[in-house]
Amino acid sequence: MHLNNTTMTEEEINKMNNLIEQNNFSADEFYSLLMSLQLKYNFEIKVIDYEYYNEKRMKEAKQKKEKCVCMQNFEKAAWFRDIEMKCLQYLHLIFKMKVEKTTFRYKQNQLLFFYFGNTSNDQLIKELFTLFITNTLPQPICCCRMRNLIFIHPFFCLPCFQC
Repeated sequence: MHLNNTTMTEEEINKMNNLIEQNNFSADEFYSLLMSLQLKYNFEIKVIDYEYYNEKRMKEAKQKKEKCVCMQNFEKAAWFRDIEMKCLQYLHLIFKMKVEKTTFRYKQNQLLFFYFGNTSNDQLIKELFTLFITNTLPQPICCCRMRNLIFIHPFFCLPCFQC
């Protein structure tokens, strides 16, 4: 049963965050907690991959975009512009929410996983999200078409050039 007008508690978020730095990380415990919370709240999951969408990538994308414009390769320039804009969007979100390390946050029926690649278990957690997708979805599907799972990293979706 999905509870529409409820929000995840701070205690539940803290449970998720405690798993990030747990010495004896249990994938089963993480997956079980994630599944139970998903069934209880029916939230979207967003992975904000700072390791990929960072200032350096934004700067590189801007430079490559400008080079493509000079070469009149506008399709490729648009692709780099989109990467630059995604970086800017995610950097703004990280700044606005004052996120400095890998963490979970809950906002407007979305479980946000800010991935920085700087804790003992965050790479494993990112990989577990892939497992969560493959067990939840019958086939790979582009991230812009997913109903309850939206991942913001090219590793997690098939390219459609719309997302």
